[in-house]
Amino acid sequence: MSHEERPENLPALRAKAPVSERETFASRLRPLFQELGVSYRVYGKERHYTASVISRYLNGERIPEARFLVDLLQDLADAGRPVDEADQADLLRLREQALRGGGAVQVLQAQLEETQLELADCRLDQARLAEQLGEREDALGLVEQRLRALRSDRDQDAHTHAEQLAARMTEYLRVERDRDQLREQVEELREDLLRERAWALRVEEQCRLLLWQLRLTAGQGPREGSFGTLMSSMDRAPIGELVGFAAQVDDRHLPVLTELLRSVGRDRPVSDAVALFVALHEAGKPQQAEAALPAAVLGRTVPEVSDLVSAFTERGLDGYTATVVRTVVEHHAWPDIAELVADLHTRGLTPTTGDTVAAAAAVYRPPQEVAALLVELATVHELPLTADHCLETVARERAVPDLLALTERLAELGRYADARRLTAQVLRLRSAAHAGDVLSGLQRGWYGRLANETFDELVHQGAPARLVDVLTALDRERSGARIEQALRHAVSARPVAEVADLVRRFDSTQLEVHAADLAARFVLHRSPAELPELASALSEDLPALLSRAARSRPVPEHILIARQLHRSGLHSLGIALLADAVRSRSSTDAHAVLTALPDLPEAAPAVLAGAADRPTTSVVRLVVDLRTHGQASLADALLLTAEKGRGPIAVTELRQAVEAEEARVGVARRTAPAPAPLTVPTPTPARPLTRGPAKHARSKRTPTLGAADLPAQNARLIQELETTRELLAAAHVQLDLETARREQAEARLQAVAPSLAPLGG
Repeated sequence: MSHEERPENLPALRAKAPVSERETFASRLRPLFQELGVSYRVYGKERHYTASVISRYLNGERIPEARFLVDLLQDLADAGRPVDEADQADLLRLREQALRGGGAVQVLQAQLEETQLELADCRLDQARLAEQLGEREDALGLVEQRLRALRSDRDQDAHTHAEQLAARMTEYLRVERDRDQLREQVEELREDLLRERAWALRVEEQCRLLLWQLRLTAGQGPREGSFGTLMSSMDRAPIGELVGFAAQVDDRHLPVLTELLRSVGRDRPVSDAVALFVALHEAGKPQQAEAALPAAVLGRTVPEVSDLVSAFTERGLDGYTATVVRTVVEHHAWPDIAELVADLHTRGLTPTTGDTVAAAAAVYRPPQEVAALLVELATVHELPLTADHCLETVARERAVPDLLALTERLAELGRYADARRLTAQVLRLRSAAHAGDVLSGLQRGWYGRLANETFDELVHQGAPARLVDVLTALDRERSGARIEQALRHAVSARPVAEVADLVRRFDSTQLEVHAADLAARFVLHRSPAELPELASALSEDLPALLSRAARSRPVPEHILIARQLHRSGLHSLGIALLADAVRSRSSTDAHAVLTALPDLPEAAPAVLAGAADRPTTSVVRLVVDLRTHGQASLADALLLTAEKGRGPIAVTELRQAVEAEEARVGVARRTAPAPAPLTVPTPTPARPLTRGPAKHARSKRTPTLGAADLPAQNARLIQELETTRELLAAAHVQLDLETARREQAEARLQAVAPSLAPLGG
C-alpha cells in the first residue's frame, strides 16, 4: 500500500493546529529537506509521495506522518548529512505538539495513518511469508517425489544390484534429511503466516474503528456530547451500559458500533466478553455479536478460548460456539488446537464439543498438520476415540490428493494402523470413483501393501454391490489382479446368495465377462448340493452364463461343468451345455465331448443330435475320428443320427464322403453290413383253398401283385431295412455303454479288493 492510499471523504486538515506550533515544526523541517538537494517531484517518486503533499508538509498546511519524518532523517544520513539524536528528538517532540494542538480530528488522522502503515507492513510480511511457504512446499513436493523414486530403486537394487545398494542408501538418507528439514521449515512458515494473519486482522479492525471515529468526529465538529465522544467513552463503559448504548444506535452507525464491540471483546477479560455477547444476543443484536466475536478469539490463550466455548455451549448459543471453532481452526496453530480439544474434554463438556473442534481442524488444515494433530490427540492427550472420529470425518470430506498425502504422512509417523483405518473408511464411505482413485494412488506410490490390505478387507467384508462398484472404478492396468482376488474369495467363502448377487452385478456392468467366469468357477469348485440354490437365484440367466463361460474354457472343464450339473440334479442344463459344445466348438473339442458320452448315457441323444447339426464336412470328420479311435459304435450312431431327415441322395453322398475320408486317412474299420439286394420272385397264382363266396371274399382281401407293384414293394422293404439298421446301431451303442460301465465297475471292485479270489475259485 502506498502512503497516499487514504480513506475517502476525509476532511482537510488545514488550520487545525495553532500557527506557532505547526509553523515552528515546518520551519525546522524545511532546511533539512533542502539539504537533500532534490525537488519535491524527484523525492516523491522515490518515496511514493506526490509533490503537492510534500509541499503541504513543508509549508505547514499539513502535519506529516511519522514515516515521512523517519524516511527524511534516513535519507539525510545516507547523503552524508546525519541529524544528531538531540535534533531528532526535538523534531519528534515538535510533531507531537502540533498533533495535540490540531484537535481530535488531527490525532485520529495521525493514528489512522500510523495504523494503515502498520497494516501495509503486515500485508507485505504476509505476502513474503506466503511466497516463502509456496517455495518450500514446492521444494518439499519435489523432494518427496524423489524420495519415492529412490525407495522404488532401493527395492529393485536389493534384488538385482546388491552392490549398488550402499550408494543408493547414501543418497536416500541424504534426500530424507532434506525432506525433514523442508518439512520443519514449512511448519515454521505456516505458524508465522498464521500469526501474521491474526495480527493483520487486528490491525485492520483498528483501522476501521479509527476511520469511523475520524469521520464522525470530523463531521460533527468539536461539539460536546457528539457521537464520536460518546463512542470513546463507551470503550471503557460497563457491559450493561455498553449493551444499552448498542441497542439505541441507528443503522447509520452500525459499522462503527461493530468495531467498538470488536475492540471491547478483544481487550476485556473473558467473563466480560461472554457477558457482552450474551447480552447482545438477548437484546436482539446477534448479527453484531457474531461479527465482533472473531476478534475476541484472536490472541486469546487456549484456556481463555476454552472458557468462551464452554460458556456459549452451556447457554445453548451454538451459533456463537461455531464461530469460535471456525476462528480457532483458521487462525490457531495445530498444537493449540490439540490442547483446546483436550481441555474441552477435561472440562466435562459433551464429547461432541471437543470432537467438533478436532474434526473441523482435520477437514480444514493441511494434511501434514492433520497427521500431527491426530498423533497428538491419540498419544499425548490419550483421546483415541476423538482421533478415530477425525479419521472418519477426513475420509468423508477431504479430496483424494489430501487423503493420499495424509495416508502417507501417517505411515511415515509410524501410525500404520491409522493409515489403514483411513483407507478402509474411504472405501466404505466415499463414492466408488474416489475409492478407486485412492487405491490406484497408493498402488502407484510406495504404499502398495497398504492398498492390498485395504482391498483385501473389502473383499472379505464388503457388500457385493460395493465391491463391484469399486472394481469397476479401478483403472484397467491394475484391476485384473483385484478382480481375480475377488472371484477367488467369492468361490471359496461367500454364501450362495452373495455369489448370485455378485454374478448379477458383474453382468450389469462393463465387467460382464467376469459374471460368466464366476458362475463357471462356482459350478466347478463348490458342492453340487449348492448348485440348485444358485440356479434358483439366477433362474433363466444361469444357462446363458454357463454357456458363455464354457465356450472359452478347455473342453475338459466344459465336460466337468456338465458332470457337476448332472450330479446336482440339473440334468437338462448339463445336457444342453454338452449339446451346445458339440454344436459350436471345434471338431477336436466335439470329438472329446462325444468320447465322454459313456459316462453320461442320458445325454447321448441330445449330444448326437447337436453333433449332427454341424456342417457335413465336420460330421464326416467326426465319424472318421471316432472310428480311428476305436469308437465304431458311436461313429455309427452319429452317422445314423446325421442321416435322419436327409433324402436318399443326401444320405448316399454322406456315406460316400465318409468312405472317401476313411480311404484318405487309411482307417481299417469293421464295415457296416450293407443292405442285401432284394429279389422279388414272380408271383404265381395261389391255389384256392375255398370255393364259392368264401373264395370270392379272400380274393378281395389278398389281391394278386402285378409287375407294376414291384417298385413300391422294394421301396417299402428298403425303408424297413434302414429302420432295422438304425435300431441295430442304437443297440450296439447301448451295448458299448453297458460294457464300458461293467468294465468300470470291475475296475473299481478290483481297486477296492484286489486280493479277493474269483468266485468259485
